[in-house]
Amino acid sequence: GDVTASGSGSVAVTIANNAATSAKIADNTIVYNDLSSPVKDSINGANIKIGVTETQTAFNAYFFGTSITAGSDASITSKRYTSLVSAAINATEVNNGSGGQCLQKPSSYGGNSFMNSFSALIPSKTSSMKYLFIAHGENDSYNEYIGGVGFDTIQFKTDYERILDTVFARGWTTADVYIISPFYQSTGRVPLLLQQEYYSAARNIALANGLTFIDVFTQGQTLGTALANDGVHPTDRGMTTAANVIISVLPNPVKENSKKAAIN
Repeated sequence: GDVTASGSGSVAVTIANNAATSAKIADNTIVYNDLSSPVKDSINGANIKIGVTETQTAFNAYFFGTSITAGSDASITSKRYTSLVSAAINATEVNNGSGGQCLQKPSSYGGNSFMNSFSALIPSKTSSMKYLFIAHGENDSYNEYIGGVGFDTIQFKTDYERILDTVFARGWTTADVYIISPFYQSTGRVPLLLQQEYYSAARNIALANGLTFIDVFTQGQTLGTALANDGVHPTDRGMTTAANVIISVLPNPVKENSKKAAIN
């Protein structure tokens, strides 16, 4: 190349280009085209982007659900599935998981009801909000199984629809909202048939409203105690498995800018 004092390949120009790139890294506005060589994803060998495709804008990702969403059996906060997904899609996590919570009504063992709290928790959408995930059904199926009054899939669907009506009224679109299936529980806690009924209810709600349905139930059923030592709450491995399922079904532009949460 040109190695003259002012040519394109000169030391002075190279130093200046490196300084410009370093400045972009420092203020987190580097773009993929600023890099002469793409970086390989160590998981699947695909090119991954460093930084963002334009000046970075922080988005919030909202998660609503039970103790699983809260990350009760994750070894540290950063290993709960919500944190892994948020890191992969470059979003700020807003975690509204609540231990023992049912969607329909307060649980028989002291957990609260999402129906009683969703109106205060779901925000009106702004430009900084991009994702809203709802994951419910495990505690509702358990409460129906143990004879809790008023728990059934008919009421579950009715209440879910009321929640979604509020979500849409507050400016969220069908492209923003994701319904996560109930997580699998050991059949010693809830019979499989009843779990499948709540799975189908959640799936039908998503389909009826034009929403993406994310199936974390099937892998949980397949791997069982390998993902949840107590048969209910995912371990770190279970959290990673769920996160990778969620990431895999997000829109292509998100997947192109992300990679799997971890290697199982």
